[in-house]
Parts: sequence; C-alpha cells; structure tokens
Amino acid sequence: LYIPDTGVVVKPHPDFQIFATQNPSGGNYGGRKQLSRAFRNRFLEVFVSDLRTSELRQILEKRCKLPTSFADVMLSVFDSLQTHRSVGSLFSGKSSFMTVRDLLRWASRKPESHEHLLQEGYLLLGERLRRPEDRKVVLEALSKHTKMGAVVEIDYAKDSMVCKIRDLMAERIRQSPE
Repeated sequence: LYIPDTGVVVKPHPDFQIFATQNPSGGNYGGRKQLSRAFRNRFLEVFVSDLRTSELRQILEKRCKLPTSFADVMLSVFDSLQTHRSVGSLFSGKSSFMTVRDLLRWASRKPESHEHLLQEGYLLLGERLRRPEDRKVVLEALSKHTKMGAVVEIDYAKDSMVCKIRDLMAERIRQSPE
C-alpha cells in the first residue's frame, strides 16, 4: 500500500483486514449521513439485523453472568420499551431510550436482587429522561416486569457509582498542587 502523504510503501501482513461499522443513516439514527458510493465500494457490506431475544438472553447469561430470571426481566423491559417506542413514537431518533448497549450497561451493574435490578434499570434509563411522563413509562415497565411496585428511592449520597466518583475527585483535589 502506497501512502502518498508520507511517500512510504507499507506491506500489510497476509492476514490483515479492516472492519468498519456504522449505524444506518436516517430512521432511528438521527444525524447519520449516507456514505458515498465510492467509499462504500471499498468494503464488503454486511447488514446485521436486530438480535433475537434468545441471542440477547444468551449474551446476558454467558457474557454478563446474570441469572436467567434477571435476563428474562431485563429482556421483558427491553421489549416493552421498544414496543412503546414503535407504537407511540415518543422515543424515536436520537432520543431513543433503550438500546442493546443500554441492556449490556444495565447487566454490567451486576444487580443482586429484583429490587436492585429495578433501581439500576431506573438509574440507567429513567434518570436521563427530561420529561416526567417519559420517566413514568420507564418506571411502569420496570415495575411491571420486576414485580416490585412503582417505588424507586434513589439516595445519591449512598449510590456506589456516585461515591466512587466523589472519592476519586476528592483524591485528585488532595493530590493537586495549589
């Protein structure tokens, strides 16, 4: 491969490959532009559809090491919120509020009980929404599928993530020169 900017010729390893990913332009991914045909012709395009529920369950159980009962609750919430989005169009485009990435983030919080599952789900999904009615939709889905009722009490002074960040910041302040 000749690199004109540097005038260097690079010989790639025989097994060298480049992989690139992009969410589709338009639709639920606001702000994405269509790539030029000339650029796209340099790649073999493979379109990956949504993962099936059984595949997501396997990822949650094996990769995230969650019990089946927790994975089932999380997938029920995921499906419920996806259905609500498609029917009501409340959460389309950039404000789409539950993705597979969110599902994995939720699982990585290692909930220890259904109550903890509810709380962590709400912290991840509900707390980032601005409109109270949108938070209510999330809370109702979480409450229905965790069977925990609609009460979520979040004490940020005791939240482990908040405490960790607070302690890290306090340490940096102590270590910084005046």
